[in-house]
Amino acid sequence: MNQAKILNVAYRKENRSFGLDEDIQEDCWKFLITRFNTFLEKKGNEYGILFSDETNEPKLRGLVRKMRIYNPVPSLYSSKPRMANINQILEDPVIRKSEHSYFVQIADLIAHALYRNLYPKGSYKKYNVDRLFDILDPILLKEASKKDARGIVYV
Repeated sequence: MNQAKILNVAYRKENRSFGLDEDIQEDCWKFLITRFNTFLEKKGNEYGILFSDETNEPKLRGLVRKMRIYNPVPSLYSSKPRMANINQILEDPVIRKSEHSYFVQIADLIAHALYRNLYPKGSYKKYNVDRLFDILDPILLKEASKKDARGIVYV
């Protein structure tokens, strides 16, 4: 039986030094796309499609196309990066308005639940919003990160 899995990428601003050339959105997309591709490969050479809320579509499309050809990632076994070209993602990302897509709406909800779990807001605590992400534990893609028990990939 196929089961949905949730892959989370979180950007920790406090751990980064901001430079003029740093692109937060691109960094997060690179990690997400690479981990998604790896997940599909390990599932037995499966294929997938990316859906996204409205974003800079030409930039995201260009990033995916570049990563199909050139995607160096740090190696665990060498100081040289290894090539992890994206080959399991069938199509350019599909961009949808969240109001027209339940998948994008649920992704927005999950992202907000993770955000409130990492950065709780006092006025929401009485509603347990900071614990909403914990309900998703059974379907989190925990193998996406060796550093986090819930599989959250920190950029």
